[in-house]
Amino acid sequence: MKESLKTIGSLLCFMLFSMFLFSQQAKKELRIMIEPVFHGEKLQKKHWYVSKTGDSIQFNTVKFYLTDFKFELANNTYHEIKKSSCLIDAFNNETLSKSLKLPKNRKIKEVFFSLGVKGSLSESGAHSGDLDPANGMYWAWQSGYINVKIEGVSPNCPTRKNKFTFHIGGFQEPYPTLRTLKFPISHNQKKLTLVVDLETFFDEIILKENHSIMIPGEEASRLADTSVKMFSLKE
Repeated sequence: MKESLKTIGSLLCFMLFSMFLFSQQAKKELRIMIEPVFHGEKLQKKHWYVSKTGDSIQFNTVKFYLTDFKFELANNTYHEIKKSSCLIDAFNNETLSKSLKLPKNRKIKEVFFSLGVKGSLSESGAHSGDLDPANGMYWAWQSGYINVKIEGVSPNCPTRKNKFTFHIGGFQEPYPTLRTLKFPISHNQKKLTLVVDLETFFDEIILKENHSIMIPGEEASRLADTSVKMFSLKE
């Protein structure tokens, strides 16, 4: 009887230990941190910056969508993260990190994600959460989501109150604005920090000449190409 109880006790301990290990594996996550900056400085609302083109710039809105996260595995297959759309607000710290559950027992080479929202979501009606039109990042089903929104002021802008407004979006051909980024990650890596440098965006803009985009089209598509250049891995 004692031997039986001892055996049962050992089995219970083994089962509890196995469950603990399983739960620990199930909780393995990659935490993605977003660091908005301008020329290496932390981006601050209503703080003055100077671009390489000589424009003085002050920001009041910097928002963008990161969506459709997936991992490329060592065997060259992909593990997709379902419903992984997040709205990043450079001036809201609560939005500057996202945790992705890692696939169990798989070696990972790279993480992929999109800058912007795919057309099928734009056309499929109202959504909730980060995709809720109430967030001010949605035009209409014909035009879709605003993938990147950058607003502020500059003395060089020949506009009312010197405002600049870049609303970059649109999913229809021939000028879609969805862009894909990818970054390498090592096995068992738990944190990835992405630097988003707004200076890179304004390196290619002279605000006296180019200070407003608010509709889909060729210029929005060109600025979407410029937008991806803002992203880099923190060293």
